[in-house]
Amino acid sequence: PTAYHVYAQGCKNHGEIKIAGGQSTKYVNLGGIVGYANYRTLKDCHNHGKLSIAKDATVNQVRLGGVISYNNGKASGKTDYHIDSCTNSADIEIAATCGSNGAEFYIGGVVGWTHAKITGIENENDGKIIISGTVTGNARIGGFVAHSRIANLLNVVNHTDIEISGSITGETA
Repeated sequence: PTAYHVYAQGCKNHGEIKIAGGQSTKYVNLGGIVGYANYRTLKDCHNHGKLSIAKDATVNQVRLGGVISYNNGKASGKTDYHIDSCTNSADIEIAATCGSNGAEFYIGGVVGWTHAKITGIENENDGKIIISGTVTGNARIGGFVAHSRIANLLNVVNHTDIEISGSITGETA
């Protein structure tokens, strides 16, 4: 389900979120706290649970973020939605063979894709991004945020590595 006009504060996740082997899906919005949201403000939300797509899972398009995968704050015509003081301390791992020509991948340590402002005093990623599988399509990968349309980035820090031992075929940024 999609969340609309919701304010989330003080949310925490400590459990692993995984697309298991043998699972097949066309689109994935995978986030430690929120998968997909329109007009969402997140404040002081923290993910400590690993996010992963298993080796023998089949996925076409992926938006993945340690805290939130997709935040479409701009859809309302407003720009006052925020991601404020949110952190991720867990690894994000894609071991699967994913995508097709033209598929889109947004993989960020804290935020996958956003239209919201990112502000606050503590916005950090301490979890590795590990791609050991094969990604076919256009990939945007960032230690903190993969794709930001209008965001003002303030006080964001990535402390860890992005490890690519698999392959990415297509445009990469």
